[in-house]
Amino acid sequence: MFPARNCLILSSVLFGVTVADWDDYVDPTFNCPATTTCPVVCAYDISYCPPDLMACEATSEGNSTLCADGSCSPGGQECDPELESPCEYDCAWFACRKVINKFDQCNSDYEEYYTYMSECAAEEVENIPKVSWTNQIFLACYVWMAVVTVAVFGWCVFNQRLFPRKKESTKSLEEAIEEGKPLTPSLWIQTAYCRGLVGDTLYAISVMTLWGFQILLAILSIMYYQQQELIVRWTPVMLDEKQILLAFEIVWMVGIVWSLCMKWPFSVHTIFLRRCKFSQATHVMVFAPYAEDTNKHAEVVDRQLKLFVNVLFCGVNFIMSILFNDVNRPAVPGTYDYCRVDVDDDGNRSFYFRLRLYVYDSENELFVPGSFHVGGTIGQIIESKHGLTAHEVHLRRNTVGPNYIRMRKPNFFVELFKEFNKPFYVYQNYLVWTWVPLWYYHMAIVETIVRLAGGVVVAFFQYRNMMNLYRISNVTGDVQVLRDNEVFSIPQQEIVPGDVIYLEAGTTYCDTVIISGHNVLVDESAITGEATLIAKSELNLTDESKTYNPTEQKKHTILAGTKIMEVGNKSLAVVTKTGSFTAKGELLRGVLSYQRHMFKFDFQVYFVLCILVLYAIFGFVLVVYLLQDDPVYGWFYGMFVVATAIPPLLPTVFVVSVGISNNRLNSKRIVCTNPEDLLVSGKIRLACFDKTGTLTKQGLDFLSVHPYDNKWGETTTRPTGVLATGMAMCHSLATSSDGQLVGNLVDQNMFIASDATLKVSKDGSTCVTTSDGTNMTALKHFDFDQHRMTQSVIVRDDDSGKLQAYVKGSAESIKKLCNIESLPSDFDETSKACSREGIYQIAMAVSNIPLNEGGGKEFSSGNIVRDNIEKNLDFVGFINFKNMLNEDTATVLKELREGGVRSIMITGDSVLTGIHIAKECGLIAKDKKVILGSHVNENGKIVWVNDINDSPVSPPSLKSLNDPKSKTELAVTGAVWSVIMEESFEYANELAKFVRVYGRCTPNEKVSIVSHFVDSGIVTLMCGDGGNDIGALKRAHIGIALSEAEASTVASFTSLDKSIASVLHVLKEGRCALASAFSSYKYMIMYGQIAFINQVAAAYFYVTFSGWSWIFIDGIWVLSLALSLPLAKAAKKLSKECPTSSLLGTHTMSSVLGILIINALTLVVAMAILFKQDWFLCRKWGSTDVSNISVISDNYEAEVIFIVTGYQFISSACAYNFGFTHRSPWIRNYIFVILVVGFTVVHFIATLHPSRLSCFFRVNCTNKNVVLDEFWELIPIVNPFNTTEMPTEFRWILFVIVVANLILNMSFEYFFVNGILKKITRRRKKEKRIDGQSNKGQEDVFERLEASRNCSGGFEIMQPTEPKIGGGYTGEGAVFLPVPV
Repeated sequence: MFPARNCLILSSVLFGVTVADWDDYVDPTFNCPATTTCPVVCAYDISYCPPDLMACEATSEGNSTLCADGSCSPGGQECDPELESPCEYDCAWFACRKVINKFDQCNSDYEEYYTYMSECAAEEVENIPKVSWTNQIFLACYVWMAVVTVAVFGWCVFNQRLFPRKKESTKSLEEAIEEGKPLTPSLWIQTAYCRGLVGDTLYAISVMTLWGFQILLAILSIMYYQQQELIVRWTPVMLDEKQILLAFEIVWMVGIVWSLCMKWPFSVHTIFLRRCKFSQATHVMVFAPYAEDTNKHAEVVDRQLKLFVNVLFCGVNFIMSILFNDVNRPAVPGTYDYCRVDVDDDGNRSFYFRLRLYVYDSENELFVPGSFHVGGTIGQIIESKHGLTAHEVHLRRNTVGPNYIRMRKPNFFVELFKEFNKPFYVYQNYLVWTWVPLWYYHMAIVETIVRLAGGVVVAFFQYRNMMNLYRISNVTGDVQVLRDNEVFSIPQQEIVPGDVIYLEAGTTYCDTVIISGHNVLVDESAITGEATLIAKSELNLTDESKTYNPTEQKKHTILAGTKIMEVGNKSLAVVTKTGSFTAKGELLRGVLSYQRHMFKFDFQVYFVLCILVLYAIFGFVLVVYLLQDDPVYGWFYGMFVVATAIPPLLPTVFVVSVGISNNRLNSKRIVCTNPEDLLVSGKIRLACFDKTGTLTKQGLDFLSVHPYDNKWGETTTRPTGVLATGMAMCHSLATSSDGQLVGNLVDQNMFIASDATLKVSKDGSTCVTTSDGTNMTALKHFDFDQHRMTQSVIVRDDDSGKLQAYVKGSAESIKKLCNIESLPSDFDETSKACSREGIYQIAMAVSNIPLNEGGGKEFSSGNIVRDNIEKNLDFVGFINFKNMLNEDTATVLKELREGGVRSIMITGDSVLTGIHIAKECGLIAKDKKVILGSHVNENGKIVWVNDINDSPVSPPSLKSLNDPKSKTELAVTGAVWSVIMEESFEYANELAKFVRVYGRCTPNEKVSIVSHFVDSGIVTLMCGDGGNDIGALKRAHIGIALSEAEASTVASFTSLDKSIASVLHVLKEGRCALASAFSSYKYMIMYGQIAFINQVAAAYFYVTFSGWSWIFIDGIWVLSLALSLPLAKAAKKLSKECPTSSLLGTHTMSSVLGILIINALTLVVAMAILFKQDWFLCRKWGSTDVSNISVISDNYEAEVIFIVTGYQFISSACAYNFGFTHRSPWIRNYIFVILVVGFTVVHFIATLHPSRLSCFFRVNCTNKNVVLDEFWELIPIVNPFNTTEMPTEFRWILFVIVVANLILNMSFEYFFVNGILKKITRRRKKEKRIDGQSNKGQEDVFERLEASRNCSGGFEIMQPTEPKIGGGYTGEGAVFLPVPV
């Protein structure tokens, strides 16, 4: 019975598609067998019809006429002439009379006729003329592909292997420097390429071939719809549907393989460049390896995972290297840039790489950086005051290029082109083509829109980030320049090194040194972050023999980006650096060449991609197997599964999540330089803080002085005597035109406290009248030196001619420079006592300069050496300042602590001052004692003392520090830290986990400390004011600069409000972005799995959804829910736990697999219940023909699959919207909630209430409610029963199933994944640590050193060997216990 029944349904589908009768009978009883209008019987003519179907029965109104569609006209009336026969085949074109009967009776009565219909239709299809595969057109395609493929790979063999010209075309790049860090020069490679006729021809042919695949697919799609008679304008070339589809499949498969192969090289064009000599190069390929520190986390990755990824991609690279014969590709990872060589009118060859100009050096036959060194000594620079000649300018411009940072203005459409040119979009483009045939082109339009939306979003964020950098690099305006002893006004871009320019108010775009002019007031806030004006002066001719150094001559140097606020009319400066060689240029080069740290996530994403690819292949094979009717059609259905198994929006969701959080940070005046770092900030476990300007306020308030003159004087706020003179003279202050003090804020407060007055003479000298009326003149300044930690000045008493040198600096540095007899016996105790009170102390010392070293007003400082001045000093006292805490420091540190983030201080100030501030702000608890590694003694041993009274203590043992009841914190100086690092890295690694304060750290020591944590795999944040901690800000995983300086762009984030609360904002948004990204990621994976399941189920039953159903699912529901999931705001407080960042971790996998199983079982239950329904058993779908998608959706199997799995797209999103402790509550993601409610209402109405809305999805639909389909046509219900309406009772059963599915999904995610499972995982990890089992490599890279998955556990303690540092080694190892934060 069933084969015949299936034949009946197949016949009704084949012959009843084009025109159906809206008045066909619908059985309202849901009884079995069902009563219906029997499927029309088609015959060759009326004589072949069944006897009872040859004519219409007579009625009381008169005789009826048999109409073309098989219906009978009303009695006495003619048939409508527009009626057409639904029978489309020549062998059975005549429609016999329709009759109403039991469906099974129809089959019994007319089985012979239905069988004939099927057989004649199949025979007629088989007899359709086919184009021979050896046709000239096909042969031309075969030959073209063969010739082009052989030519391309033959060219690669010739160019790369047979005649590579390796020695003359490949050389090391001379300037192997990145931000001052030397890399291995041999790994920086420049390779010369040139264009040629053969290469250009092959390139053009290859591009034509790539586009040819797209054109062929379009032509074959048009041919398909010609054959289907949708397009009737042109005569069909191919008449056989299967042949057209088979040709389409062949072109598609060859095209995608060929196109993806062409994506392996840097670009298609670069394949066809010929290796050549550098003197002939039109392009230069520059290979730059990644910095070593970006791959430090490679050791953290599971060995098996890393091995898999390496083997996989090494295998791919090996195969591609064979195909393209690239024998020159380095083994180490890095970037490849093909730079176009420009040739000017003089024949000079050059190219730009990372904003820097490289020019051809004919002597060495390679390209070198286009740099020009201006002057060697100060005297030589001053002598160049007459300017350059036109010839010198010409030569230098050819060498260094124009004075601008060559960064093209970003163009959104260019960024869009780059984005869609990536291999992922090539794959997506080919997938879209698979939707075009089989009457599914509307889905191709929807899928194109979805993919375009994803690519546009990514391109937009990239464009916005590039625009932010471009604004910094832009150069505008003119400048007055002295050339050939004449003054010219030229654009800033035409300046060259050595030019003499007139200083004018405004922004400078080159590095210069002043040779004429005094009291030039500048604002260096864009460079240093210091908002105060700084006075600059001309070079001193007395220093003419000294080598010019921008750092040592900082007072005379103006860097690019500086704003000149006040300047004299004839102030001259010599340009020292232009373009990318300026401080600003180096900064931007560092930003553009930034390589973020590699994490486990970066390896897992490839593994996940491989899983999805294998999963897609499995789905493809399964669907083709299920659709055994014909593999030609099965291929398309299989590709539909492939398209959903690897979701097109998968790479977009991370960008969207980051972009949304980044926008919220921007609203808080926090600028993100590298948006991708926002996800990393969600895993921060260690926060390092500078003290001054970060934990404390930027300025220092004058507190008091403590003078010393053979004995201690009384502490006072009114300094007198020598100490007051030193305070009035030892600084770098100047005055503005309105008499305001200009310079360092500490110097200003100190000078004001001295009660002196200051003025600048016409020759630029600083003249001071002290509080006692003495007139003093500063003859020579030595600016503050970070390494010496001192600042000094030579002054002259204008009345007596007496010369003195005043030196101020840190207590430690001044003590080393003073005569022992001038120091009080309690010098250290007094200094430390103040430091313990949080007082910032400056020590002052003085020395008398004998008159025979100079005399009176004719004193010359030209031969004065700083080392000779800063020695044999007499100590005169301390100047005390108070550094006040920021109002929100304590609150921020408390929330960080409660959020599982360990905080430490790294400061250049006294370690005792740092300890006091740490206690004051809660960084160190009040009940904790502090052991201080104060200094290294003469024996090279570290001296450990109690911070309160300096009493010696034993070195801290790791066992005691690991004790949960320990009340000990550690503090060390930068010098002590350096010694520990030199002695034992392992001991330093363990000890660092307990050090709370690092004091007296130089900028390099700050970088060393941060680097240690980074290299140990601890996700580290550094927060500073962007001054001397720029190196540490850049070295940390996340840097937050509390500064508006352009230099702070090296940090990941910049707080324009300069508030430490920015750290909380960044961490909250980082965790929110990470949680949102993974929620969206899981949802997109789940979307693919749900689509996979419903398409496999549909293939099993030979059905599918209606067009509008797919349009709503892919184009509206999934797209809007995926993009609204990340809209949830960040939680108000940091959670104790960090969000997961492992794509393959327990949390992520259990969440995806659990909900996948729930969804799959729900569909199984729903289908099982359907097949238990008596009314359904006689209404099953029996057709196995899938050649036309638009006619296999009107059945109960497809209806139930849509109702159940369609809502799973919504219920899964509801489960993944839980933000838990990292995002705002579920209900507060307002846009998402509104969308869910709206979609739910639509879905439930369609499920429960037959209406025009339900007919939109062809669910619960009868002909009276049918709406326009996706082709904008009214098509009646296409099944033998003329309805898809279900009994009311069964509708409510489906409603309960769908609601239960929703509840189960949300409950599983909320109670199990983020409740029970998390507790179990945490307990097991704790047991492993207690048992001493290492779980290294099993945890997420962000949590490798943590005690548990949450941040609150501190760090995992390894089993080290403690060295004998400072004596007292206990020999006790570490235990595996969490360290409190």
